Amino acid sequence: MIIADFIFDTNDVIQRCTVHGHAAFNQKGSDVVCAAVSILIRTAVSLFTNHKGITVENEAPGRGIAWFQVKSVNTEKEFVKTVGIFLFEGVCSVVQEYPERCTVRITKIQNS
Repeated sequence: MIIADFIFDTNDVIQRCTVHGHAAFNQKGSDVVCAAVSILIRTAVSLFTNHKGITVENEAPGRGIAWFQVKSVNTEKEFVKTVGIFLFEGVCSVVQEYPERCTVRITKIQNS
């Protein structure tokens, strides 16, 4: 099962996301559930890293695990919030279609 852990602050600005596990829906390289979650997280990381004023740390150390953490947003909180909500809603759509293959967990933290 894929587990997506999201950490948002009290203003719903994403702080961190970790995705780990395997959907085991199909063979390696042909798993639509893994592909969907992977492309969503890669797109979010790409948007963050290519947007001026945002510092993000990220890693995908191996198959079945990827994470990012937003380190600095300067004046770009609304952009970070929007991308985070897009990512969260996208993963939730995967969960709705494949609830036995993917799940989401949310943590709220105080604003820094």
